[in-house]
Amino acid sequence: MKVSIVLPVRDAAATLGACLDALAAQTVAPAEIVIVDNGSRDASAGIARAFAERVSALAVSRVSEPRRGATFARNRGAALARGDVLAFIDADCEPVADWLERAVAAFEPGIGAVAGAVHPAPPRSAVEAVAGLYTLRSGTEAMDVTRFGLVTGGFPTANLLVRRDVFVAAGGFDESIPMHGEDFDLCARIYRLDQRIRYAPGAIVVHHHRATLRGVVTQAFNHGSSHAYLLRRHFTRKILIEGPGVRWQRTDVPARVWIDLASADKKLVALLLASTWMPPFWALTTAYVLYLYVDAHRRFRREERTVPMGSRLIAPIVLLAKSAGMTAGRVAGSVRFGALCL
Repeated sequence: MKVSIVLPVRDAAATLGACLDALAAQTVAPAEIVIVDNGSRDASAGIARAFAERVSALAVSRVSEPRRGATFARNRGAALARGDVLAFIDADCEPVADWLERAVAAFEPGIGAVAGAVHPAPPRSAVEAVAGLYTLRSGTEAMDVTRFGLVTGGFPTANLLVRRDVFVAAGGFDESIPMHGEDFDLCARIYRLDQRIRYAPGAIVVHHHRATLRGVVTQAFNHGSSHAYLLRRHFTRKILIEGPGVRWQRTDVPARVWIDLASADKKLVALLLASTWMPPFWALTTAYVLYLYVDAHRRFRREERTVPMGSRLIAPIVLLAKSAGMTAGRVAGSVRFGALCL
């Protein structure tokens, strides 16, 4: 089974070198690496060129895609790739040495794609340390998935391998959405081909999350907007309401509605509104912010990650800003795509 790695790159000089070195160090070498520059203005092109010259044992192709957006870049790379399997990864990821070996071993008849685990990389900032606690959280149990359900069945292109024939039959990535949501959309269309997606937790990449608060909020906004797109595109009858520890849904009502009442920003807003009517709720508001701090501390300890006190102190701010960005994106997406998503 020949594997072509498709790597979109845009202003990724800070992480690209480590990503390429990790790809070259795989226990099972790929047939080729297709690097697609998506309009980089930093040193990314030079890093890719130096890598191609240095690693003569690997077939490395470097191409440009002038249309801005990872969707365009991935489709461009996939069109040029020659492998039986297209392995999508991002330039801010570093695969562990046996990533490709484990992912390829998971393929069998009826498996159209394999998704691996995404673990947080050592953080470059206090914000990134907190973002890693709440973004792209991967499960530990292997499973085969057969259906897309908005909160289930979608896998990110930070670590996704797709059989070429399945990718072509599915129509590739939808170029009407330049980025954010295109990966989950592809997964939904793979299921429609009666193909399963296998989640292989042993096929690991480590991922650098956004290192600034602005970056975290912007990414959350874009992902939130994509939620309305996915709801509109893949469901004609879907009402999904999520609350703390509760998920209620119906598919027999002609409406598209997805409401998440469990997000941190909505909980805080509810407490603040209650406090204006009943002053004792101010104590609960303070207690909730303290809970966010304690919860982040517990998560750090559970993952055996030692982080500076500053990361723990700003955890409530980062989480609330991230969830507020997500909600704002869902509202904007609702207006754009005509599906109620809050």
